[in-house]
Amino acid sequence: MVGAFSRMLFMEGLSDWVMLAALRMGFIGEDPSEDRFVAKSRAALEPLLRDGLMVMGDLTAPGGRFHAWDVSVEECLDRFEWECRDDHTPHKTGDWSWGTWLCLTPKGEVVAEECYASDPDPLGIDASRYGGAVPGGVL
Repeated sequence: MVGAFSRMLFMEGLSDWVMLAALRMGFIGEDPSEDRFVAKSRAALEPLLRDGLMVMGDLTAPGGRFHAWDVSVEECLDRFEWECRDDHTPHKTGDWSWGTWLCLTPKGEVVAEECYASDPDPLGIDASRYGGAVPGGVL
C-alpha cells in the first residue's frame, strides 16, 4: 500500500524531478518543527529509496540536469538531513529546497503511473481549477 506522502511525491515525479520543497506539501495544515519535518521525511523517503522507486541527487549534471548520488541509502538520507538543516553550505541562498532532488526510477515510474490511474489527486486539490490536471501540475 502506498501512503499519501509517497503518492504526492510520485505525482510530482511523473512530471519532473522533485525538489525538497515538495516534501513540505506532506505537512499541509501543520507547522512542523525542523526536527519533526526531517524525521517524518526520512521515514517516508527511506522505503522509496530502498525499494528502488526513487533516487536522490542534485542538479549538477551538464545543463543543470539531475545527477543521482552514487552513495548508500543511509548516506543519501544523511545528506538530505544535512541539507535541511541549512546555512552550512557555501552555495546556499537561504533556500534549502534546491540542494537535494528526487527522481523516479523506471520501476518507480510504473508504480507512480498505477497510483495516478487510481487517484490522480492525492492531495484533494482539483487541479483543473488551476489550469492543469497533469501529474505534478498542482505542486
